[in-house]
Parts: sequence; C-alpha cells; structure tokens
Amino acid sequence: MNPRSIQLTNEVRPLALPWILIMLGGVVTLIPISRIDYSWSPIDLLNWILPLGCFVGIPLLAALPLGNEFQHRTFALLLAQPIDRHSLWLRKMLIALAAVLPASALYLFSFHKDLDSRDDFWMAAVWIVAASAGSIAGTLIARSAIGGLALSCGFYGIGFVTWSRLADSYRKNGEISSGFLWATAVVLICYATVLVFIGRRMFLRYQAADGIHSTNDLASHARFLPQFISNWLRSRPRGAILNLIRREFHLLRIVWLLTLFSFFTWTCLALFHLVRTNADEFGPEPLAAGLAVILSFLIAVLAGSLSLGEERNWGTHAWQLTMPISPSTQWAVKLVFALSASAFCAVAVPLGVLITRGWISGSPYSFLDHDPLWLWFVEALVATLAAFWCSCVVKGTVRAVLLCFPMLVALGLAGVLGQWMAYTAIVRWRLLIDAVTARVDPFRATRLIAILFNPPGYWWALVVVAPLLAVGLIQSHRMFRAQTEGRKLHTVRSMLPLFATVVFLTFLLGAVSSLAWQLWSEQGTIVREAHLAIETLEASGDRANLLSLQKFTMDDLAKASSLSNTTQHWLRDCTIIVRPETDSRSVPLPLIQWPYERAFLADGAPEKQAISYSATIRTSRGSECNLHFRTLNGGKNGFLSHSCQ
Repeated sequence: MNPRSIQLTNEVRPLALPWILIMLGGVVTLIPISRIDYSWSPIDLLNWILPLGCFVGIPLLAALPLGNEFQHRTFALLLAQPIDRHSLWLRKMLIALAAVLPASALYLFSFHKDLDSRDDFWMAAVWIVAASAGSIAGTLIARSAIGGLALSCGFYGIGFVTWSRLADSYRKNGEISSGFLWATAVVLICYATVLVFIGRRMFLRYQAADGIHSTNDLASHARFLPQFISNWLRSRPRGAILNLIRREFHLLRIVWLLTLFSFFTWTCLALFHLVRTNADEFGPEPLAAGLAVILSFLIAVLAGSLSLGEERNWGTHAWQLTMPISPSTQWAVKLVFALSASAFCAVAVPLGVLITRGWISGSPYSFLDHDPLWLWFVEALVATLAAFWCSCVVKGTVRAVLLCFPMLVALGLAGVLGQWMAYTAIVRWRLLIDAVTARVDPFRATRLIAILFNPPGYWWALVVVAPLLAVGLIQSHRMFRAQTEGRKLHTVRSMLPLFATVVFLTFLLGAVSSLAWQLWSEQGTIVREAHLAIETLEASGDRANLLSLQKFTMDDLAKASSLSNTTQHWLRDCTIIVRPETDSRSVPLPLIQWPYERAFLADGAPEKQAISYSATIRTSRGSECNLHFRTLNGGKNGFLSHSCQ
C-alpha cells in the first residue's frame, strides 16, 4: 500500500461504523410501519430515527473527520506531518462530503416519501447544508465532535427559529412568497460559504501550542466565567466529594452551552407563537418546536455520556480510580450528577419557559401536552441512564452517543418480541389456558383486573422498568471499575442481559394481561346475557309488579333467553334481585367509578321497549355483581353499568 492509501484508510476507518449506523437508520425509515391500535408501543421509537438521523446524525458525520483527531489526541501529530495544510484541509473536506452526501440523499428521500414529513422536505435540506457547513468550524472551536455539533446546530437553530417567524409574516394564503424564498436561498448560500471559509482559515492558522494533552486542561475553559464561579470550580485540599462535583461541572461544559441554546430557542418559540397550545391539540406540530424537542433529547443523552466518555478519551479515568475514594463513590457521584443535570437542563428549563409563557397569558399549562409533568422527567432520565450505560461499555463520547440510539431501539424491539411471544404462547396453549381460567371466578378477579388495566396508574410499567434498571445499574457499576474493551463483540455481549430481561418481563406482562383480559371479557359476556334475560322477563311480566322487587334464578334466565355454557356455570344456584325503575328523560346517566365499574350501550328485549332497572346478582360462591340499566329517551337500548366483586 502506498502512503496515500494508508492515510485514506486511517481517515475512513473511524467513520465507517457511525456512517453504517446512520445509513441503516435511513433504510429503516423507508420501511412503512402501520398499526391498527392507538396505544403506545415500543415500535413507536422507530419514528424518532428520521428526525434524529437527519438533524443530528448527518451534522455529526460532518464533524467527525476533525473530531476524531481531537478525540484520539492526534490533531497535533496531524499538523506535524510534512504535508501542506491545504492538502490536509482538502482531504478532510472530501471525506466529510463523501460521508454526508449519501446519507443526506437517503434521509431527504425518506422525508419526501413520508406523507407526514413531506412539507418539511426543504427545511430538512436547508438544515443539513447549514449545520454541516458549520460543523468543522465548531469542532475547531470546541475541540471535539460533540462540541462542534452543539455549536453548529445551536447557532443555526436560533437562526432557524427566527426565520420561521419571518416566514409566517410573509406567508399569504398558506404559502410563502417566491421573493422571500429566493432571498432565503441567497442567505443560506452565503451563510454556508462563510462558515466553510472560516473553518478553512481556522484550520490553516491553527496552532496546538498547549501540547497533546491540551484538551484535558479544564481550567482553561473557565476563563470566560465570572471570577467567583471560577474560584468555586477549582479543586480544594479538602472535600473530596465536592472536588468530584466540581470536576463534573467542568466535564459537562457542552451541556451548559446547549442548555443556553435551548433556553433561547424555547424563549423564541414561545414569544413568536411557534408552540402549539392545548386548544390546537389536533393541529400539526411546528418543525421548529420538534427541533427544540430533539435538542432537549440530545442534552439528556449528553448529560449521561459526556463525563465518563471524555475521561476515557483523555485516559484520566484510570487515574481517577487510583484516588483514595472508592470507585463506587465516584460512580454514584457521576450517575447522580448526570441525572440531576438532565432533569434541570433537558426538562426543567423548557418547562419553565413554557409555564412562564402560559402564566403571562393567564393559563400556566396552556402550552403543555395533556401528559403529566412527571412523564417528561421520566423520559429524559431514561435517555440519560441509557447514555450512561453506553459510556460504561464503550470508550469515547461519540461512540456512547451512537450506541445509545440503537440500544433504545433494540430494547423497544425486545419489548415487541416479548409481547409477540406471549400472544403466540397463548394461542398455542389455548386449551390449557381455558382449563385454568375456567377455575377462576371472573367476578372475584374484578378488582385485580381493574388495577391492572387502570391507565392513569402506570404502576405496571414498574414490572419492566425496575428489574431492567437494576440490571443496567449493576452492569454499569461493574464496567465502570473495569478496563474498557474495544471489541464490538463485548458491546453485543453486554446488551444481552438487558435484552433478555426486557423479553422475559414483557412476555410475563403480556401473558398476564391477556389472561386478565380474557377474564374481563368473560365477565362482560355473562353480564350481557344476564341483562338480556332480565329485560326479556321484565318486558313479558305483569305490568302491575314493575315497581316491586322481583327475585329470579338462573333457571328463570335460561327460560327467558339463551345462555352460554360459561354463563350457566358461573350463575348456577345464583339469586338475582331486580328492582324496576320508572323511566324518565330527566334522570341523568349514572356516574361510573372507573376502573372498578364498567359501562356500555346495551339493547333491551328484542322488539320490545327497554325498561330501566337495578339488579344484584349473588352467586353460590359468595361473589356479587350490581347492574344498573338506564334507557335512552325511552327507546329500545340504554346505558348498562356493572360492578362485580
């Protein structure tokens, strides 16, 4: 191999894995995903691949050719080679273009193909051009690929929000004027050209005067801070835990910078009315607001991966483990600080801006979704925990960030696999399951089933989250103390316990949910058949006894209407007390106590007018079920509610 091919191989090799992952994400976005239900599923995580790959992944590819040099501390050696800097600059630019152009074409084609994202095609193209053009200059300023991505996307993100406001002011009849679009194209070309020229000028004049370990000089980054903050961030002879916390403040400096960008971005969105309110629940989400959400998600990921990733890049993590502080204490400090930074920077800052904007307009929560606020914090903390785990597995911030997204998708797919296995097992072992459920009283299991299917509770999620969190924390603590292995097989092997945990727990939860749903459906069938029989008896009975209590048995119900074998089995030797009620249009519909009481529309006796009644069914096994039926405007159907225990 000649020297030029060796240099090209060294340049391309670090880019190969990130480029393959981003291209695979682009291929996944081309696969249509259709679902017939509206409940959340782990498969919904695949919808994040398109915006994250386009607005974060492609600019990151543009920053990696120079960012890898800073990551591996070889930038000074690169400049020391007997090669003209113009040639080095040209080589870096060509490699960046070769990586960015195929990925851009793939993601833009996916934007154009997706009906929901087709309107944002040109905005995505503009973002790719502007953010990729500024990645090299940002990387030289921040001395890291993640820092270059943050500076490039942050500066252009604020400009993009401003442009969105200007575009709304020039919009007529739902369309932007052609003159404004041509002016935007000229400004974009000038913006990208200037950034490329600035990056080239900085590269040609760059001097690595601080030496090969300059990126580890944390004190140099505090020169822009006020004096009292700089003094507090310096290490002290005493207070080992406080010194670790001060070091975490230094290591997460990019997170603080991104938080500042996020604050200005959300402030502009709120001031320029680019955030959707609750009154416009079914309206389209503005692209600028979606980009701000992606920025908050990136902050949560960096809060978990940046600290340990940077220390392992610099080679100082092994030194830290030799300090007279236990590795467990250092691990706990990093984890708690990362979670705290994520909760404040990724969630509290945007929520504070939106709540303040709503408070000024008279409704503090008018700019928030209907989801509870704690759910926002949970989502951010999950992303931070996943990134922290990835930083313990691999070496380097970029690798940890790139591993975080496939890991989240893989865990989501593991949940889908567990649910599919549960469904398949229930279908295959139907006879055995029916034999087991036939011995379970569907009336007595109502309370347990109601708690299991109670949507506001969300407690059942702990069945999956708690064991998964325990396994992940144990793994991260063990890998934090050990040397990082660079083999890809080690990464896959480390993910297997998490993957197996999610599959097993979702299989168990899916099987229990299916059995509970079967019991609940069986209870509903019994109630419907009993109701139809009661309506038939009431309609064919003596009208003089309609205002008095009546007592029926299962044999009476069977004579009035056909009953299934299941209903006859559970209502055998039962006592049914029925009290007919006077129909009145002024009587309101009954209030149900969800989730312990169910209600649905039900028909009366065939070809007869429905009759309102209240009934109590007492079985021979001691269970009880209360029924309430109200007719609708004296018609042939009504509102049936029942509560069993």
